[in-house]
Amino acid sequence: MIPMRRLQYHGGKVAVSLAMLVALLSEPSGAPSPSVRPNAEPSACATNAINVSHVSLWSARLGTLTEPALDARALSTLVLVASALHHIDSNAFTSMVSTLASLDLGYNEFTEIPLKALGQLRVLNWLNLQNNLISDLDSDLDWGGLSDSLSSLSLSNNHISTIGGGSLSSLRQLVQLELDGNRLRTIAAAALPSAIALLRLSDNLLHYIPCSALALLPRLTHLNLRNNLLGPDTCYIRHNKIDSLDVSNNNLDNNFNIDIEQLPLKHLVLDLNYFTTIPSFVWTLPHLEKLSVSYNKLSEFLNGTIVGIQNSLERLELDHNELIEIPSSILELRKLRYLSLAYNRLEDVEYLPSNLHSLLLGGNFLSNFPSALQNLSSDTLVYLDLSYNLIYEVSADMFGLWSRSLSTLNLRGNQIAQLASSCFPFLPITELVLSFNNLSDIEQDTFANLTELSVLELSSISFSSSEILRLPLTLKWLNVDNNDFNEYFTLNSQRYPLLEYLNLDFNEISEIPGTATPWTRFPKLKELRLSYNNLSEIESESIAHFTELQSVDLSYNIIRNVNEASFFNLSSLEYLNLVGNVMERIADGAFMNIPKLEVLNIQNNYLSEFSTRCLVNCSKYVLLSVNASSNHIVSLFGGDKVDIHIIDLSYNFLESLSRQFFESAVSIKQIYLSHNQLVQIDNNAFGSLHNLLILNMQYNNISIIRRRVFADMISLQLLDVSHNSISQLAVDQFSNLRRLRQLNLANNRLKGFPRDIFKNTMLEYLDVSNNQLRLFPSSALSQIGFTLRRLELAGNYIEYLDVAMFHSTTFLHELNLAHNSLTVLSDNTFAGLSKLYHLDLSHNAIKANFKELFHYVPRLRRLSLAGISLRNIPHLLLTNLTELNLYGNLISFYTDLEVRHLINLRALDLAFNKFTSLRPAMWAGLPRLISLDVSRNPLIKIPMSSFEGLTHLVNLRLNSLRLLETIEPKAFRSLVSLRSLALESAVGLGRKLPVAEIVSAIEQLELLNLLIHEDALEKQLVGMLAPKLRSLDIHGVVLRRVSAQALSSLGEQRALLLRLRGTSVTSLPARLLAPLIGVPHLSLDLSDNQLVTFSSDILYLNHSEWGHLATKLVPVGDGFLVIAKESERQRLRRLNDTRLQLGNGNGAIAMRRFL
Repeated sequence: MIPMRRLQYHGGKVAVSLAMLVALLSEPSGAPSPSVRPNAEPSACATNAINVSHVSLWSARLGTLTEPALDARALSTLVLVASALHHIDSNAFTSMVSTLASLDLGYNEFTEIPLKALGQLRVLNWLNLQNNLISDLDSDLDWGGLSDSLSSLSLSNNHISTIGGGSLSSLRQLVQLELDGNRLRTIAAAALPSAIALLRLSDNLLHYIPCSALALLPRLTHLNLRNNLLGPDTCYIRHNKIDSLDVSNNNLDNNFNIDIEQLPLKHLVLDLNYFTTIPSFVWTLPHLEKLSVSYNKLSEFLNGTIVGIQNSLERLELDHNELIEIPSSILELRKLRYLSLAYNRLEDVEYLPSNLHSLLLGGNFLSNFPSALQNLSSDTLVYLDLSYNLIYEVSADMFGLWSRSLSTLNLRGNQIAQLASSCFPFLPITELVLSFNNLSDIEQDTFANLTELSVLELSSISFSSSEILRLPLTLKWLNVDNNDFNEYFTLNSQRYPLLEYLNLDFNEISEIPGTATPWTRFPKLKELRLSYNNLSEIESESIAHFTELQSVDLSYNIIRNVNEASFFNLSSLEYLNLVGNVMERIADGAFMNIPKLEVLNIQNNYLSEFSTRCLVNCSKYVLLSVNASSNHIVSLFGGDKVDIHIIDLSYNFLESLSRQFFESAVSIKQIYLSHNQLVQIDNNAFGSLHNLLILNMQYNNISIIRRRVFADMISLQLLDVSHNSISQLAVDQFSNLRRLRQLNLANNRLKGFPRDIFKNTMLEYLDVSNNQLRLFPSSALSQIGFTLRRLELAGNYIEYLDVAMFHSTTFLHELNLAHNSLTVLSDNTFAGLSKLYHLDLSHNAIKANFKELFHYVPRLRRLSLAGISLRNIPHLLLTNLTELNLYGNLISFYTDLEVRHLINLRALDLAFNKFTSLRPAMWAGLPRLISLDVSRNPLIKIPMSSFEGLTHLVNLRLNSLRLLETIEPKAFRSLVSLRSLALESAVGLGRKLPVAEIVSAIEQLELLNLLIHEDALEKQLVGMLAPKLRSLDIHGVVLRRVSAQALSSLGEQRALLLRLRGTSVTSLPARLLAPLIGVPHLSLDLSDNQLVTFSSDILYLNHSEWGHLATKLVPVGDGFLVIAKESERQRLRRLNDTRLQLGNGNGAIAMRRFL
């Protein structure tokens, strides 16, 4: 009996043909790669069916799923994610109507639910259609067999604005419905199936809780309404099933109320709203177990009496508020086990429920342990977080009976300077965090009583290695990174028999002991981190005694050479990182007898040669990947056979290749040689690499490839020789490459192709763009007509297309002819391309009868006609078109009649045309438009009616409107679905663009891209009210200065990614981020500017305010900044721990050097 088989495929830029899919399903287990006979019919490969139950294809660029694609496959699970699917034939699933139970069609291009195909399935219970282009759910949808089988449906992150009455109600078994991330403004009373138990409606545009619809869902238990526009109006929910309700990130305040008649709420989330006190109705919920009111403006804990939840509430989250005290009424919460009061304004906590299990008080202003801890019951508190407070000492008398069961204690980021001997009493603590204190003095017996400690964090504590640490022998995890250790061993001489993880990154260690004695103290060590130190040498066998070691990171030191046997007999080592050193030589046998090594990373060094002789007896049981990119390698040498799976030699100085080197790695599967100085590839330069799958030689100086170079690469599937100087190819250049699927010849000097150049290949992706082709022989395409799915011909000199050119490529999906010299296209040029869904004719001087020309491509989804001197939008009978690019033409006006057939159009680019005004008639025929670009037009005024009818529009670009005099903010009010807006600051004709007023008129706006034309950012954003804004991108090369008050209106954001990029700004003012101190989730990107100085005052107001509020990410630029003051270095060092990045490449090095 043939066993059940699970098949997975992760594609790339190539389209997987349906024939390929059939071959994958038909292929015996263990076959090296799929193969398809060039002249076979799509179903011809399905003759020897195998019992496959699960098929998973990601990024396969299928386009359509036809009837024979899955013929005779009784699948139970099918995953076709991100495969550019937009159509499924009605009988595509015929063979699995009684077996397919799970279908994932997420991240595709469906504009409607493909019910003609899905409706035949009788047992499908899970269907995922998230992240497609579905905009409407009509009331007459026929779900067929799904009505009685489907139990879970996801339509999240589409563009649905309405749900027609009855469109979903026939799904009688539907229990879970996900509609997150759509544009829903209302939910009709009878729109939803009555069996729903879980309903997700987050990230929509609902202004009211849809009470009437909820009233008809008697089984509903979980309701998620996060991130809508809900106001504080009272909602009357009249049934008794909902036990979980999330209304976080809305516009709720103290006036919000829910009529909770018999409502058995167990979980209630009110985060990210505007409550100043916990709503009174909450205290009356008799079954409530979990309550979260985080990220609000709570200044008091209780305004009233606790009357209902005393004996039910177990978890209470009130972090990130403005509480200054906790009243005694909290003692009434007798069942409370988890309490978070982090990031408030507490200086002490006098009252706590006695049976707490976890207590979080980080980010407050505590100078001591909370006094209320002494009133807790013994043997209850397990987790205590006091991080980022003002605690300055720890002593044994601060603990009491309450700590007898304490397992985790977090004291990170306080002001503790000294830890005295036995300052911790005998406690069962297993995890202790002391990082980011100024611990200059730790006595030897500080941790003597913590006999169960397994995790200890001592990052960035200003500790000197001249002192000896006596740590518990029970440790498994030790972090001592970001200190000033200049010697490796600062621990006492005892063995640490359980230690598995040791982090010594960012210290000043200059030597690793070369003797075995010190290492015997860590017999179980699995991961060793020593990056960003001052190591200059790895002595022979210096770490050879770590028999359990799996990962070693020695990156960004100053190691110059790796000697013989430096990494010797590491029988468990899997990962070795030597990136960013100054290595000039690796000795033979340096990596000897490492049978499990999977990754060797030696990039960004100064190696002038690389030899396989350094890898002696390596990777016997695993597939080895070697990254030697970005060195100075000019020579390759081979030796005994080594088992390398992937070798990356890109960004070196290779002028020739060594056959000896590649013959010593005969099992290699992938070779990357891009960005070298190769000029000529001789026959047999690679030897006989029968197993090679990928060969990348782009960005070299190759002018000649000998005809037999690839002759022995019989398994090759991807070949990239783009960006070279190749002018000629031999007729049988690729004749032995019977498995070749992707061929990239772009950016060379090819003027033509031999007639049978692609004979015997099975190309699906062919890129010959940016060459010197004037004609492309149709005979060359006939050799690959059955398999070819994507053809790139852009940037050549093609003047004429033979009417028979595409007759053999009937399965072609994507065709790019942009930037050629085409002038006249005959009506039947694209005859035979009935499956084409992407066509680019941009920047050609085309004259054609477009109506007839596109008659043969009815499935076209994307069409680019940019820069072809159109004066009118051509008559397009393309009802499936979703994207139309008309950039750079001469169009000044059109009406709905000219676009009336484009009923499925989602994206329209009208930038750089001749429009002087925007009128509602332009949009009347485009009811589903999602993205619109009208930048670089001679618009003079944008009045109130400019965008009427664009209720589905999500993205709008209005950049470079140099003649624009006025914009009426009310013009944007009809854009009720708008999420992303690109604007520019004032420019031209003395006008004043009211950026703040415009943005304030779009209450649901989430992303703002602002091009600044002035030399200073001062008041452009002042007064802006945009509660949902989460990304602000400010750019413009003219910008040279930023005012300290420029961001003063952004303090109320719930989350914000702030980008200041592509400017001429050289410095930033102190207190620039002062208004943003209250933003819960703040990320900052300062990359691609001209910054030469950087002060911590930009980020931190003072130690007490910003000391515990660090941003997640701060890329600053590619250059080196000057941080002069030691105090500022220390303050920024804290930020470094939260992944501060200075630049796109070696920024982390820069940060280390500054600090």
